[in-house]
Amino acid sequence: MKADNQGARDGVAQLLLGKPTDIKTLFNQLRPRILGLTDAGDIKERFTIGYSSYKAIGCRCIFCFVDVRERFLTVKLDIRPDQLDGRAGSIGIREYKVYWRPEGSAGFRLSPGGDVGYALSLIKQAYESVVGGAGSSV
Repeated sequence: MKADNQGARDGVAQLLLGKPTDIKTLFNQLRPRILGLTDAGDIKERFTIGYSSYKAIGCRCIFCFVDVRERFLTVKLDIRPDQLDGRAGSIGIREYKVYWRPEGSAGFRLSPGGDVGYALSLIKQAYESVVGGAGSSV
């Protein structure tokens, strides 16, 4: 999905309203990288007050929520913590109980200066799980 449209700019502005500059910078580093996970441009972004969500077009499931806080971003993924590959402990993976995944969902906090590249690798795993798994049928 094309990220540079008026609705997206308005959504980002509302989401980041009153947030510290370092949080705005962090979100603005992460957001285009999430939208750019595929060359096909098949990721849909939606904004609400407090968070943005990301969904693969053609899938029922949202694979990622980014909740913008005052000191960090909370990222919740549609994948269980035990399904993540890699050095999960280095970024502080937590299990969240969320309504759409009764068995638990992985999530983490990303602070300014945190490893955005590694965070993106975890988000990509959730995207691939949703696209390749049960969430891929409409």
